[in-house]
Amino acid sequence: MHINAATNEHENIQNNVTVKNANSSQTDAVAKRQTAKQTNASKTEITMKIYNVKKQLYINQYNRFKVVVADTENTVKIKNYRVVTSNVNVVKVSNGLLTRGIGVGRANITVTVNLTNGKSISRIFRMKVVNQIKTVKKVTGYRIVSKNANVWVKPYYQGVRNRKSKEANKIQKYMVKIKKQATMINGKTYYLVALPGTGKAIGWVGSTSLSSSGQFWRNTTGGRYFNVKRVKKLNIAVSVAKQRVYFRSGKKVIYTMMASTGKISTPTVRGHFKLMSGGKYFWSGNGGAKYWRAFAAGGYYFHSIPTLSANGAYGAIFGNQLGHRASHGCIRLSVADAKWFYTNMPNGTPVYVY
Repeated sequence: MHINAATNEHENIQNNVTVKNANSSQTDAVAKRQTAKQTNASKTEITMKIYNVKKQLYINQYNRFKVVVADTENTVKIKNYRVVTSNVNVVKVSNGLLTRGIGVGRANITVTVNLTNGKSISRIFRMKVVNQIKTVKKVTGYRIVSKNANVWVKPYYQGVRNRKSKEANKIQKYMVKIKKQATMINGKTYYLVALPGTGKAIGWVGSTSLSSSGQFWRNTTGGRYFNVKRVKKLNIAVSVAKQRVYFRSGKKVIYTMMASTGKISTPTVRGHFKLMSGGKYFWSGNGGAKYWRAFAAGGYYFHSIPTLSANGAYGAIFGNQLGHRASHGCIRLSVADAKWFYTNMPNGTPVYVY
């Protein structure tokens, strides 16, 4: 009995030692794994990539890029950004990852990302800003604008932020006078266009949205016509000095047409008058024209450019005089303007020639 008790006690002591050794081995293994994990975490490579970068911008062109940060454990996140340009006169930047070309030249863009683990990463890329307009020159002539033409405030091509002209509807489908031609570095061409009557620039139109006007004196010279019935205190003023006919609401000019008044040897009568009736054409010893309306005694009319025979073809030589003093005293208008004037202007409308 004593021998067996001693033997059992010895076995229990050995078993306890074995259990303790096993627990110690497990603890060591866990510690080693945690140490290895911490070591690997400290060695984890954090990568930073920048996407959607346009290395070349045009003046006033924007580029919004994207930054992605990753690590093997997928635990690191972006806390905030900081974007800096080396040349504020070339590229403007924002911390919203947005760049804008503002001047010709080159600039280094530094993007710094602050991470949730307290670390920071920076990357640098280089940007070049060029002027998209290759050449600009003065031009002259007349064109017809297509009905769906884009009319831009600046001569920028698609892809660059730009504003459309609020007055585009005045010239779509109508004749314009071209003033400047801008040739872009991508080969596209834009024209600065104006209303022939006022000479006021409306905006830039791409060459593909313009077509030949043919004989310019056949077309509307003031753009889209106004609604006569909606005008209060409608009156007409004719400037001999400027060779223009102004339609006014009280004293406010609302529409302008090109005209040809009397030559110095045969001047247009000046003063205050009232518009009278007329006819579709007339012919006399001095020639004739179409769509006439009388405004003063003695045969003073508003009418089209002269015809070569009674109700016949128009004389191109007379049409090319539009905008210059050329008549025997009447006020000549383009063919389209004369027809509209004849059809729409009410009898009794005040007329002032000065």
